[in-house]
Amino acid sequence: MKQAVCAVVLSVVLPALANPQDSTPVVNLATSVVCRGNSSDGKGCIIPPRQINSPSPKYPKIERKARHEGIFALKLVVSSEGVPHDITVSKTLSPDFDRAAIEAVKQWKISPSMKDGKPLAIEIAVELNFHLC
Repeated sequence: MKQAVCAVVLSVVLPALANPQDSTPVVNLATSVVCRGNSSDGKGCIIPPRQINSPSPKYPKIERKARHEGIFALKLVVSSEGVPHDITVSKTLSPDFDRAAIEAVKQWKISPSMKDGKPLAIEIAVELNFHLC
């Protein structure tokens, strides 16, 4: 009997901690106002990035066979074009989970953050919950 495999993805916006490699500055949410609800026309507030398509990571065969599960965390910068980059591991489960999560995040399509109608780069934290169903 085959066992179902699940990987749930949850994205949470956090304050920016560092500037990315490119010349675009990264927004610091700790000193910014995040738009709430339908206030997309609010002056000075930031509309957080939104996942358009976020394929789940492939559950590593070795980890599935060993029945390992857990929560894994990454930090990444979403560019003003909505491209994820500067991906770093902030909470690891294993090198196999690290690789699977990073490869999945590289494939994500994300709408960029907006401020006053202009896209901007922002750092986010992403948690991935690897569990067997």
